[in-house]
Amino acid sequence: MIRAWSTRLRAAVNGVCATDVARAVLAALFVAAIIYVAHVFGFTLCPLKRLSGVPCPCCGSTRAIVALLHGDATVAFAIQPLATVVACLLVPSLLASMVLFGRCRTNAFLVSVARKRITWIVFALAILVNWAYVIHHGN
Repeated sequence: MIRAWSTRLRAAVNGVCATDVARAVLAALFVAAIIYVAHVFGFTLCPLKRLSGVPCPCCGSTRAIVALLHGDATVAFAIQPLATVVACLLVPSLLASMVLFGRCRTNAFLVSVARKRITWIVFALAILVNWAYVIHHGN
């Protein structure tokens, strides 16, 4: 049973495109480096908050993800609900789809989902509700 499971896992991992994984890792490292340098120098990356004082829908995402990585999901959700939900639901589902679909078919799956109007309506409503929450709580 263990041999069959390991064979299936190996086949699934071999089906994932190495270039897609490498690009995602490099992009994440690049963004993390920019955020770290900005944090060290006390620079606010959000142009809306810097110019108007009003937080954007994404303000607090970095703090929320850091809290989530430290295992404090309630604090992460209190800081930035949308980023927490995306990190907890979307990222694992994308990784699972990469493993299940394999061979770089994830892009085709995401494009087919993105073409549906209801996807964009739900996405826009989630951003608006999250933005109202962030402004109300003063993140």
